[in-house]
Amino acid sequence: MALLDNAVTASADVLAKHQQDSWPAQAAHVAENSDFYRGLWGGKAPPHDLRDLPELPLSDKAMLRMSQADHPPFGNYLAARKDQAARLHRTSGTTGQAMNLAMSARDCELTEIVGGRCQSAAGLGPGHVVVHCLNYQMWMGGLTDHMTLERTGALVVPFGVGNTELLVRTIQEVGITAISCTPSARQGSSVRGTSRRRAGASTDACSALPTSTARHARPVRAWAFASVAPLVKTTSPGLAWTKAATCSRAVSTTARAARPSA
Repeated sequence: MALLDNAVTASADVLAKHQQDSWPAQAAHVAENSDFYRGLWGGKAPPHDLRDLPELPLSDKAMLRMSQADHPPFGNYLAARKDQAARLHRTSGTTGQAMNLAMSARDCELTEIVGGRCQSAAGLGPGHVVVHCLNYQMWMGGLTDHMTLERTGALVVPFGVGNTELLVRTIQEVGITAISCTPSARQGSSVRGTSRRRAGASTDACSALPTSTARHARPVRAWAFASVAPLVKTTSPGLAWTKAATCSRAVSTTARAARPSA
């Protein structure tokens, strides 16, 4: 899969043309290398025009889970050799059996680039110091998000979950200016007698909602998932940021049909 250099600002028409131009090679590769999709399509060739894709039977997650149960660990929908996989990305399994997603080195690189573009488009970049408060469990995307943060050119401080007191000290001592975490961590952002005022944070550290400490210096900018974006308000320009984390995952999903490793 090739990437557009100007994808962030490209028009819908430019994006559609790029997708169409990339589709024939992707479709041919999947048809040739994936037993699962050959069986699902019943010998029918993928359409040349992406707009005709609904003519093919579509897979669902239940089918993919069954494929992995019958052909562990990745399932027979994988369209590349197992030895081409550089990373096993395992889902949390909160809605059922966890999925094992094979990513080639090129898949990993593409995910990092696109995710970094999303972070950069929201304003993160060189000169910022971001503490990353996700780890490998329960969701391995903590690794992916770390790599996308680094792609922006910002200084990334790996931290993980828990230990709020240490997080506050890290914010103070390292000079953190941005924080990457889940909205649920908001519940612990002022626990154990350590207030956000001590941390010098100008936004609620995990929900990106402004707090009474907004007047303090060295604001900590909060990066929240797209699901809380409608809740974000700011008390001054650029005070609270959000990131569309789903952008990088959408690209990873399209890559998962397993193009050849670069």
